[in-house]
Amino acid sequence: QSDQLTSVYEATAVPAHSCDRSRPDQPSADLAIVRCASCDLAFNAAFDAALVGYAPTYDGSQAASPTFTDYQQNLARTLAIRFVLDDTSTLIEVGAGRGEFLAALAEHTPCSRIAIDPAFPSQSGPVQTRSVQTGPDAPGLTVHRFGLLDAPPTPPADAIVCRQTLEHIAEPLPFLRAMHDRLKPGGWLMVEVPAAERIWREGAFWDLYHEHATYFTASSLHAALTRAGFAVGLIAPEYDSQHLVALARRPDRDQVPSLWPGTPAATPADVRQRLRSSLEHWQRRVAMFTERGPWAIWGAGSKAVAFCHATCAQPGAQPSAQPAGRPETIVDLNPALHGTTLAHTPSQPAQRIQSPSVLSHLRPHTVLAMNPIYREEITRAVRALSPGAMIECLGD
Repeated sequence: QSDQLTSVYEATAVPAHSCDRSRPDQPSADLAIVRCASCDLAFNAAFDAALVGYAPTYDGSQAASPTFTDYQQNLARTLAIRFVLDDTSTLIEVGAGRGEFLAALAEHTPCSRIAIDPAFPSQSGPVQTRSVQTGPDAPGLTVHRFGLLDAPPTPPADAIVCRQTLEHIAEPLPFLRAMHDRLKPGGWLMVEVPAAERIWREGAFWDLYHEHATYFTASSLHAALTRAGFAVGLIAPEYDSQHLVALARRPDRDQVPSLWPGTPAATPADVRQRLRSSLEHWQRRVAMFTERGPWAIWGAGSKAVAFCHATCAQPGAQPSAQPAGRPETIVDLNPALHGTTLAHTPSQPAQRIQSPSVLSHLRPHTVLAMNPIYREEITRAVRALSPGAMIECLGD
């Protein structure tokens, strides 16, 4: 409710949604990222919820990556211990995706699990994580295919997990209060969001896209949780500082309103210039890649959508046009994406997604990885497929 807003970044005619695999030709949307000086939250003032829907065709999974799977397993084990989850406990995951985290959790605790997510798969079969499956018929799992505010009542939960979901919500406080109401007094909440501090520090324009309505720093996440009634115990960077993880509790009568003092606002004053400089740098690099010959992008998620829109596609180009700077191919480990196309607006050219095996005959001079945390596993794969290729990473 503050009017202390500063413009951070703008972009027009971006894809409304990056990971809806049922329709890669997305409606056009706009970005008008502004930052509130009062609470340090940044948000998209042009966000249009009517353009963003979540169904089982939504696929933001990173489970094909061993690096991500190990992180998810370690997080599940840590939470099972910290939250003291046993066979009498109930855990809810809000924004459960394809159920991969709940499957990992089942390896470490026999607690009852409830998934709340309109995009939870129903017909695509179970998701397998090591020795435990999750899916519509997995033991100990109840699935509600609704948004949180519309989901039916659930037993009071000992813990709620909400990973990579809060940033999709245009009004965070009602969403957080709804999770507060589903917890037992003294129950735990774990929230994981992209760390805006890293986005601003790196000028990571490739992490700004329409389906992310809000961008949290530790300061703004603390403000949101406390205003929603939680006692915040910890907010810390994880996953090579790409994520923020917050642990908070629904206070019982003996708990103070907040346990964590919070941090001062962390958004640098020159963030707008950092984003602009980073964009111009990568536009020059992409032009140079194209002059040298075939090159490839590794990673077909939201980062690739935002990066290609900003550096490769020409606004207003016809779908058949060949825009300057277009990569020869985009590859991804997720087999569900092979043969599909990257999300784009109807006025933009489609970009095919292929298996990394295509690199063995494409022989690109450069493979640009969308996430540096996967550098080691990507480097091993590229060395085996196309030994002469250089590997570069966004954010390096």
